[in-house]
Amino acid sequence: MRPLHRSSKAIDDINACLEWSLDKFGRLATERYAELLSVSLEEICNDPFTIGSEPFPEMGEIRLIHTKHFRKLAPVEGLIVKNPRHFLVYQELDNKIFLVRILHDNMELEEHV
Repeated sequence: MRPLHRSSKAIDDINACLEWSLDKFGRLATERYAELLSVSLEEICNDPFTIGSEPFPEMGEIRLIHTKHFRKLAPVEGLIVKNPRHFLVYQELDNKIFLVRILHDNMELEEHV
């Protein structure tokens, strides 16, 4: 497994995502989303070119993958996130994974990377 490095913006994205989830959906849903994010990151560290991963248009080696690809791998108490809404934006460099951002699928991704 490749080591994971997170940008400061990615850390802010994770915190904002989980705070919003807690506010809108409660503790249990937030635990499920946190597990989904954790499993998603672990999976791209294992294989940054996993099925569903694609190059980010015109951004060189940066890739993106939607968290929906990992939802069945991240149950909490037998429940999964029904409608994940985030992309992981990352790059593999020197056998390490650099998490650039975690962005809502509603966003204009190009504006935030």
